[in-house]
Amino acid sequence: KSREETKSVKEGDASVSMWKRYSSQEGGFSIEFPEAPETETVKGRMNDTRFQDVYFLRVAKSEVAYSVAYTDEFDDILKQFSPEQILNAARDGALTNAQGKLLYELAISKDGFQGREIVFLTSGLSSRVRIYLVGNRKYVLGVVGQGAKDAKTTTTFLNSFQFIAKQTPPH
Repeated sequence: KSREETKSVKEGDASVSMWKRYSSQEGGFSIEFPEAPETETVKGRMNDTRFQDVYFLRVAKSEVAYSVAYTDEFDDILKQFSPEQILNAARDGALTNAQGKLLYELAISKDGFQGREIVFLTSGLSSRVRIYLVGNRKYVLGVVGQGAKDAKTTTTFLNSFQFIAKQTPPH
């Protein structure tokens, strides 16, 4: 199912912190958290069959929260919309749900898969979020908190994300 490994992470001149690598076989990824994450499954959306279950992993510290969520897109969505359109919709949904103001957006990729990085403000807090589409699976990972958009720990968290299930990127 899942496993954790303790790893020492150096952040430039910052002190060494003990982070835990969480691996999810079901999710097909691994990522480092500052401590073991809490997990939650949100079943669909208000019993609406148009929405798949969403799986969350979170660590909330005093001034910052780290999270990863993943869900699978329905086949008809994948046939009807391009990866670009799906990523745009994910960005728009994240901004709407957080009532955020977009500061910037970057087109990114990881292991050949398209993604987005967005940075936005909401309720005086900054958020830095990366969204990836891998086959029919959508990953959303982010950090929210005071100064989260620039923090070295934010970069450490986001850069530690790895796909563990072998996927072939689209050509």
